[in-house]
Amino acid sequence: MTAAALWYLLRTTARNRLRRQIARVRNPRYALAFVLGLVYFWFIFLRPGAPRPPDGDPITGSVMPALLAISFVLVIAYSWIFGADRTSLAFSPAEVAMLFPAPVSRRALIVYKLARTQLTILISTMFWVILTRRGVGPLPGIFRAVALWTVFSTLSMHRLGIALLRSGMTEFGAGGARRSVPAVTVIVVILATIGAGLWGTRGALQAAPDASALVRTVLAAFEAPPAGIALLPFTLLFAPFFTTTVVAWGTAMVPALVILGLNTWWVLRSDAAFEEVAAEASAKQAKRLADFRARRTVGGVVTSKSAKRTIALRPTGPPAVAILWKNTIWLLRTGQLRGLLLPAGLAAVATIIFGRNGGQFGAIIGSVSVVFALMLLLFGPIIMRNDLRSDLLHLPMLKTLPLAGRDVVLVQILSGASVIAVAQLLLVWIGGFAFSLSAEARKVPAEALFAAMIAAPALLLVLTGAMFALHNGAALLFPGWVRLGEHAPGGIEAMGQMMMMSVAMLLSMTLLLMVPVLGGAIAWFAFRAELGTAVLAAMLVTAALLAAELFPLIAGLGRAFDRVEPTQVV
Repeated sequence: MTAAALWYLLRTTARNRLRRQIARVRNPRYALAFVLGLVYFWFIFLRPGAPRPPDGDPITGSVMPALLAISFVLVIAYSWIFGADRTSLAFSPAEVAMLFPAPVSRRALIVYKLARTQLTILISTMFWVILTRRGVGPLPGIFRAVALWTVFSTLSMHRLGIALLRSGMTEFGAGGARRSVPAVTVIVVILATIGAGLWGTRGALQAAPDASALVRTVLAAFEAPPAGIALLPFTLLFAPFFTTTVVAWGTAMVPALVILGLNTWWVLRSDAAFEEVAAEASAKQAKRLADFRARRTVGGVVTSKSAKRTIALRPTGPPAVAILWKNTIWLLRTGQLRGLLLPAGLAAVATIIFGRNGGQFGAIIGSVSVVFALMLLLFGPIIMRNDLRSDLLHLPMLKTLPLAGRDVVLVQILSGASVIAVAQLLLVWIGGFAFSLSAEARKVPAEALFAAMIAAPALLLVLTGAMFALHNGAALLFPGWVRLGEHAPGGIEAMGQMMMMSVAMLLSMTLLLMVPVLGGAIAWFAFRAELGTAVLAAMLVTAALLAAELFPLIAGLGRAFDRVEPTQVV
């Protein structure tokens, strides 16, 4: 009877969610985004002439399984170190009211919650099967789908187990900590073994003549003992996806299913902590929902521990500082600041360990750091939304501040741009230092590299500020076409809407850069006799001209902010 009731609840919930998604497409805005999302999906993944991986470099080789296994280890290690998200344990207020007092065991509630997550896992599985349908081999799609489902389910199960285990350590004190010792010991041993294997090849890594040899050395270190033994469970988990025959797939699925079963047993064994943690997560989710409905506030996940992170704010001073303080506190308490600075920290550690003795490793660290800095320029404003795209949802409160619209817009832009620019600058400086230690540094004049490092702060801040100004301007001028807040429904239409906004942002940024780039080119040719001076002048002139364009843009957005009414923000 209990199983039938829970199955009815799952089936009805999924059907109603699908109905809501279909109903949204009746809106012309979502309909257009839905069509564009379908066209994009078909053009990239499904059209007959879509690019295929070269035959000489198949994805079914030993490289991808090893890289995926390492990525899996890093994801799990992050969850163990910083804690897994407990939102997957949250129940709706109706579920808390009806299921918790009902004659349903804790284990049945866990099974129900695990079944709820399967809908998301199945959608992700379908997407990745379509995404990887070319170049993976002749294995039929249904078998690859089962293999991917096993991987995603294992990851979801393990993260859920981490959340339950860490909560047990908190809730049950020494007893919970003792129950956690075996699992914590296993993950520490795995990470230490992988690190030892990589450390043992540091000499070969530093002496690698090129990037290809470096990659081969790293992969060999991960495949050979002791790192290969530590990575074996994760390699076995991904192995079925890369098989080429049904017989090989069936053989490889046995250990993968065993790993999934062990994780499932671990989660079900943690039922003692489940009810307390689920109740806490449900209460927090209900409070966020009530806050959203009452004041339309949004934000990241803030735990009781992170709520203690603060910065002293004087009771008097410019009101604009209060907005900057609020947005900075949001970064600290949601953990986004930590995520932004993590790549720079990893680059610094890699430089200290592998890049200090020359070789090719420093050049690779420099290249990867610059790529990450460019990615932050493009995707940083999309990820970090602690600006008008969140605060427009409580516009009446924002308008009560004794500030001109121009000042509000400026401080909102600076709140995000300054943090992203600092993360970019750290990446560029660390990458430039690592590159200067490599053998490739002889090909680049030292004065040009030094000049670029000096001018980087100004150029990065202005470039990032321009991207944030465009994103905030779009939210202010076209609030109905921009996702406001942290959370929004997903789907094909969300992909289409993101595509529309990305194209609009790139075109607008191209127009903004035309005059500054032209001015920078003129400065380059004016001082080309001195390479270092030419680089410095070109970058600073570009930054100055772009900043000059931003001032009237921000002033115009400030006037638009003064005119906008809360009823216009939907």
